[in-house]
Amino acid sequence: MIGKELIGRESESVVLKIRLEEVRRFAEGIGIPFNGEVPVTYIGTLLHADIPGLELTNAGMIHGEQKIAYRRSLSVGDSLTYKRRIKDVHERTSKLEKIMLVVLETTGYDLTGELVFSCSSTLITPVKGDKCLNNYQVSDRGPIREWEPNHVQIRQFAEASGDFNPIYLDDTYARQVGLEGMVAHGTLTMGQLEAMLTEWIGKTGRISKLNVRFEQVVRPGDKITFCGSIRLRTEKVIVCDIVAYNKKEEIVLSGLAHIVN
Repeated sequence: MIGKELIGRESESVVLKIRLEEVRRFAEGIGIPFNGEVPVTYIGTLLHADIPGLELTNAGMIHGEQKIAYRRSLSVGDSLTYKRRIKDVHERTSKLEKIMLVVLETTGYDLTGELVFSCSSTLITPVKGDKCLNNYQVSDRGPIREWEPNHVQIRQFAEASGDFNPIYLDDTYARQVGLEGMVAHGTLTMGQLEAMLTEWIGKTGRISKLNVRFEQVVRPGDKITFCGSIRLRTEKVIVCDIVAYNKKEEIVLSGLAHIVN
């Protein structure tokens, strides 16, 4: 668990030798011509200074911000020492959930002890717990979910639901009855919508009503995007307009969801 008690902790000093081939590979990796100079962003790769008690492998952790400042430029062949320190840890509530921001400061010194560079990185990680559904207001948008149905998933749904209508399983039959090929069950598409809503509301609410209209058929391989926005909210109920569309931007499903706290 990352908390404020970690503020101020720092790593041991790590010796850094700036080597030609490592710098060359880094320059090639970011797509700039290598002219013998060390790229400004090279110090962003300095990850070997472990801070006691800080675990940075949390699922969902992302890099939110980075600031780099130099007292002088780096050169191939330089020998330096650097260390990392936890500068700040604080919580912030977004519209979807609580997040933790961890600010790490990396400082590098030459062998005389003079400061050469400083680098500040802000890492963002979700805080486990209930989603903050109550922070949403009218017109706010919910999360986006993308889905691409395939033949295996459609077959599995047919077996789970007992609906073996051949338009879902037999391409030749589907074409004979006037479709352009096999289609996915409407309830399978609706289930993906439910998954989006369930992930969104977490444990802070439940779906009390779900009304949808199937506007277009969904076929294996279609790229479907689900999204929604809040039409109305009261003390106990949030009413959401919901829609799903394909890669042609054709609406395939539309409807209304009621979520109760």
